[in-house]
Amino acid sequence: MRIACVQSFPIDYCLDYVNAIASIGEVDFLASNRALADRDVYLDPRVRLTRLAWPRHRSLANIGLLRQMTQVIRARDVDLVHFLGDDVTWLNLLPYLIGRRPTVITVHDAEPHPGDTESGMMPRFVINRFNSGATRLIVHGENIRKALVRRIGRSPDDMDVLPHVALMRYAEFAKREALKPTPKEGKRNLLFFGRIMAYKGLPVLLDAGRLVKQSIPELELVVAGRGPALDELRPRLWDDNIVLHDGFVPDRDVAQLFLDTELVVLPYIEASQSGILALAAAFGKPAIVSDVGEIGELVRSSGMGLVVPPNDPQALASAISRVLSDPALAKQLAAASAEAARGQGIMSPEVVAKRAHGCYETAIGNFASLKQRAG
Repeated sequence: MRIACVQSFPIDYCLDYVNAIASIGEVDFLASNRALADRDVYLDPRVRLTRLAWPRHRSLANIGLLRQMTQVIRARDVDLVHFLGDDVTWLNLLPYLIGRRPTVITVHDAEPHPGDTESGMMPRFVINRFNSGATRLIVHGENIRKALVRRIGRSPDDMDVLPHVALMRYAEFAKREALKPTPKEGKRNLLFFGRIMAYKGLPVLLDAGRLVKQSIPELELVVAGRGPALDELRPRLWDDNIVLHDGFVPDRDVAQLFLDTELVVLPYIEASQSGILALAAAFGKPAIVSDVGEIGELVRSSGMGLVVPPNDPQALASAISRVLSDPALAKQLAAASAEAARGQGIMSPEVVAKRAHGCYETAIGNFASLKQRAG
């Protein structure tokens, strides 16, 4: 099977996904030179990479990008084209240029998140049209599938559920560079990582942290990332038990943050799925998450953490205190987290690749049937 994967964002997901499916076929990866930077060192050698000059959304140079992509896809004579996201406007035109081939689109979010100004650049009607025209769609869970059915009216039978693949490259970086956890020095370390936007619920975690600190004064909350919600929260981040890593976090620092933390916290008030949870699993770190989107169900089914109601500082504080006060529980959750990312774990590359292969075979079969009926 020959598969062309077209990059979307975030790049981390794309890298680990194409690495996962390298075991099931010949994979071409068409990626932005700027987004990829020097990350090609993480690619499986079996993945054939095409670096592309990827213009900004409003640039007419995207016409040239489409031409290059079309040339690569036609030259490779791929069996299927997989768009790894639906958030790039010009790619909506590519299915019309590549000849009669089945297309698959991964839909990470059925609806935009509150306060997510970065993902709102592509008009919703364009996304809907793009998704409606694909041979099949991939989503990360049943709740996203149901929301997508409501939004675009496609049958749920046209959609396959693939869990978010574990983001292994940072853990592999840590291993390659022989990074070690930093000595704790009496601190109990929690980590909030990623884009800081309204739906991520950081104020809920700050409220919960103050409650936890009453019984665990050595608590240290590490907040790492950037985003539009950060500025209004800065006055609350001056507490002496909060460490702020403001802005882009380099690969080495990402790896070190996850090595150092005891617990990853996702206090989201709304979400669909989470790459941060996939990153926590790669490091074998337990998580406390809000019961939103697919996140709560994934944590429950994998056993990698505790689930609390969204927007409930008291419940979040109780869960944090419970894990930090019970070494046996913390060890159990950490083991389940590591297991979720490996072998037959729900987010492991092996499991994701197997499910992706089934999706691709169905897409190719469905496309062939439609083509035959069309004469």
